[in-house]
Amino acid sequence: MKVIIIGGSVAGITTAARLRRLNESLEIVIIERSKELFMNKPALCYYLSNMNKKIESYSFGLEEKLTSVYNMRILANHEAVAINKDTKNLSVKNLNTKAVVEMEYDKLIFATGFSFYPHKIFRNQAVNFFPLNNLDDAVKIKEYIKLSSAKKLLIVGLNCYSLKMADCFLRNGYEVSVLSETEFCISDFDNDFSLRIIEDLSKQGVRFYLKSPVKKIRINDAKSIYEVITDKEGITTQFIVYMDNIKVNSKLASKSQIKINDLEQIEINQQFETTSTDIFSVGGAANELAEIPHFAYTQLRARELADSILFQKESKADTNNPKILNLKNAILGKVGFSESVLKSNKIAYQKMYYNSGSKERYINGSKPIFLKVLYNQEKKILGIQIFSEDHSIIRLLDSISVFIKAGLPIDELKNLHFAYSPELSSRHHPLNTIGNIFENHESDLSLSFQSAEVFNDKQKIILDIRSTSEYQKKHLENALFIPLEELRERLNEVPVNREIYLLSHTGLRSYLAERILKGHGYEHVYNIQGGLSIIDFLSNGYLN
Repeated sequence: MKVIIIGGSVAGITTAARLRRLNESLEIVIIERSKELFMNKPALCYYLSNMNKKIESYSFGLEEKLTSVYNMRILANHEAVAINKDTKNLSVKNLNTKAVVEMEYDKLIFATGFSFYPHKIFRNQAVNFFPLNNLDDAVKIKEYIKLSSAKKLLIVGLNCYSLKMADCFLRNGYEVSVLSETEFCISDFDNDFSLRIIEDLSKQGVRFYLKSPVKKIRINDAKSIYEVITDKEGITTQFIVYMDNIKVNSKLASKSQIKINDLEQIEINQQFETTSTDIFSVGGAANELAEIPHFAYTQLRARELADSILFQKESKADTNNPKILNLKNAILGKVGFSESVLKSNKIAYQKMYYNSGSKERYINGSKPIFLKVLYNQEKKILGIQIFSEDHSIIRLLDSISVFIKAGLPIDELKNLHFAYSPELSSRHHPLNTIGNIFENHESDLSLSFQSAEVFNDKQKIILDIRSTSEYQKKHLENALFIPLEELRERLNEVPVNREIYLLSHTGLRSYLAERILKGHGYEHVYNIQGGLSIIDFLSNGYLN
């Protein structure tokens, strides 16, 4: 059996390697448009910013290994240009000689991934403008930086890749700006959490130009772009790395009448097969609920594709698809689906906000952790997003990833024990507390309320039960203030027949206040989820 794989990055190489390990007799061919095979696109920022100077640690030598050890045929700098599904023939063009040859296949795999496609205004052959799609592009950028000694970088695009690139270059002494037509929209993360990363990088020195469509560019006699003009202002730069306008590489599939969706992703079934027999797809090119898959997730799916081709195994997409944006001073993480993806796919959900410290209060170095939990009526967790300046929250993400994979209901979080918690820790681990909050809500012990909704109705009474010192530092306008310790003695100040929304720092003391009020006959009492910390995290303009 002859298997041809279009695409020589992580999805294609992983599939090919798995196929070879499972079957020695297969004829395997990988077709790749660029000169070098490459496994990990996110790693390019480390190479370009000199955080890892050894190019050999990327993919040089990979082609030789796949040829000699795995007995594959590698056609780098080649492009698949046409498919004849009736005869199972593939037309392949040599990008050096322009010669086209015909190749037969038994199984054909699209592992073409995605690319950054420059808008028309940038298509001008400027010597300092670089779309970053593969290792070939990275080498060109590296050579330009070395020759020009450029230290002023403009990154076009707002996504996990571009922000990681900005962080890496900033750490190495570059002046970095990020330009985007959108605002606070980082792929796979919701805006309420994306904003925190943007604010953190801004504090470190990255300049953001958001909601700024490019109107024109200025080029000097040396054919270098020295200024980008937006609808608001001009941005000067010494070189540009383009990481915007992400599109799936599915043109050949569409041209061959293989079904693609509205996002131009290739439609596949549970065996990774497209709408055409014996043609498959995996990785960023395949439809995965509107998300670009993470590197490790792509490897997992590629292995499953190999099993499907050889053993006809069916597979269901693992909805965990963890994502980490790990920067110098902060970390943004996600497991499962984001709220935006659930909305776009019309999946019903509920959400919960929570925040806590990363360590017990008596242990030095604690930093805030902010969480958003998405779940459904069957108590299944659909996704969690986390932001913190404490990088140890990666362990928390690992825990929730296993929890979701096991299919446990959200209230079971209260029963988990964590070996990585501090030695003297109490039962205040964030995941335990989320389970407790959910259980209280389900048993009607507590009625929680989304903090952002409080401001939509000025008739609502917001009762701030924090301490006097906390209130003086920061508070909401028009909130009724009664410290928790004085609440029982001042019940006459709290209207009985009105809706009361209780506000504390994180939501714990307001839960105690809720129980006190309900114990005295108050019926319409709600605990604002996450307290003032979450309001401060999600909103601007409400606090004094």
